[in-house]
Amino acid sequence: MALDDKDAQRAPGAGEKTLHVWSEPTGVSTDEAQPTATKPVAVPSLSEIVGSIKKDDFSDVFKTPCARQGALTGIAVGAGAGGLRFVLRADAVKSANMAVGVFVLGSVVSYEYCQYLRRVERKNVQRTIEIVNGRSRELAKKAAEEKEAQSRPEMEKAAAQKPWYRIW
Repeated sequence: MALDDKDAQRAPGAGEKTLHVWSEPTGVSTDEAQPTATKPVAVPSLSEIVGSIKKDDFSDVFKTPCARQGALTGIAVGAGAGGLRFVLRADAVKSANMAVGVFVLGSVVSYEYCQYLRRVERKNVQRTIEIVNGRSRELAKKAAEEKEAQSRPEMEKAAAQKPWYRIW
């Protein structure tokens, strides 16, 4: 039994199932085929990016975790590398360029290493909390078992005192 166009476009009734016709497209265009969650987001322009930066962002940058340590490490490593290159080769411009490059690289590496250590510490704290909670659960379970073991003879004694017959 072949479906004609009229039957294929008819909506199913209450007791009917929808049959898919694989030889025909489902009516969804290719640009709508992507789910909304995976649609590419428009890349913001440079003016939007610059507009989103506030003055407080620069004054609060050293309040973020690991930023101060990263900057100080970058300054020290950059100054050391630039000074060493200046002493060895005596070219101020190339030494300054190298100092800036090593500053950026040292800052980024130090910042990321500090963030890694923070993640590891956070994971260890969560593990410790889970272990402590597990131990407290075990202790509570043991206490409940001991309490039940202590109350069991009392319950057996009370059950033994009850008569074996019932009065209706």
